[in-house]
Amino acid sequence: MYVTTRNQSVKNAKKSKKSKNSSSKGGGSSSKKHLTKEQWHKIFGILLLLFSLVAFISILSFWFTHTADQEYVQPGSDTQPGNWCRGLGAYLAHFCCDATFGLFAIGIPFLTFLYGVRLTFEKTLLPLFRTTVTTLLTMVWLSMFLAFFFVKKGDVDVNSFPSGFFGNSITGLLVDGTGKIATFFILLALLLLILFLCYNISPSVFVKAGSKVKDKWSESRKNRNDKE
Repeated sequence: MYVTTRNQSVKNAKKSKKSKNSSSKGGGSSSKKHLTKEQWHKIFGILLLLFSLVAFISILSFWFTHTADQEYVQPGSDTQPGNWCRGLGAYLAHFCCDATFGLFAIGIPFLTFLYGVRLTFEKTLLPLFRTTVTTLLTMVWLSMFLAFFFVKKGDVDVNSFPSGFFGNSITGLLVDGTGKIATFFILLALLLLILFLCYNISPSVFVKAGSKVKDKWSESRKNRNDKE
């Protein structure tokens, strides 16, 4: 009687050890399934790099194929996309260009590329915050400046290429509210502000350049008069 109870206790102890080992193995395998924060960063970084490549090719193609691509994205259209990335590129470029900064939306894949490199390879090619602010402000101003030549007072097509929604809408409001001449000087003031804040170019640089051009022009004119 004592022997049998002892054997049963030994068997039960072995079974409990096996169950503990199997549970610990199962817990280890389940813990391996969870990705770490660094792994998620790398996955997101790779996706950003892929998006940057596709968006850059799509937007670059949209510069030349925007007519066919804009017709393709219209509901019920039978037009084939001319974009180098086909339908995906047409929709992506339509969103990035027509809905934002037009031609200058090429800065969007530039920024996503920088962030993708930072997350994937843990390398900073350029200062991210300063580069982001500089790129966004530059795209905004260029979009507004380009729209200045296409927008007419009282007739604003906010979805037209090449200046995009942002440039057409903001410049259209300025033209309607202040007129063409005042809008031009507002854009000029914004340009000087962006050059000073983002590119460290002082307005005095333009004054010095203008004085040099004036001196050379007066000198050349004087030489012509001496020859005569």
